[in-house]
Amino acid sequence: ELNLKTEFADDVEVEIETEGPIEFATQRIEALPGATFGWHTHPGENINVMLQGTLTLYHDEKCTKGIAYGPGKVFTTSPKDVHLARNEGTETLVLFATYFLPKKTPPLPLRLDAPSPGPNCPL
Repeated sequence: ELNLKTEFADDVEVEIETEGPIEFATQRIEALPGATFGWHTHPGENINVMLQGTLTLYHDEKCTKGIAYGPGKVFTTSPKDVHLARNEGTETLVLFATYFLPKKTPPLPLRLDAPSPGPNCPL
């Protein structure tokens, strides 16, 4: 279990609290230009930190509108968030993904494939 609370100047604070057995997993993910991760979800919350390149993230409810994240940007996805990530840039993208997962035996997979949410959605 984790119970972390840090207060900084200017009313900035960070708080993370878990209950029950939890696991953390971190991946370094690299993708060449044109690569797609397909439609998927994750079994837990995750925090993604972009190191290099640009990742475009599409969500199922607005599947034709991508959000681009470049170096230094941070974004999250939640377990019910069906999404697709693509490298639509010209350089290899590198990101670090950290997952907060319920502890299970065997361990949960970090990615779960999902069907395309519609005929006009990217692949």
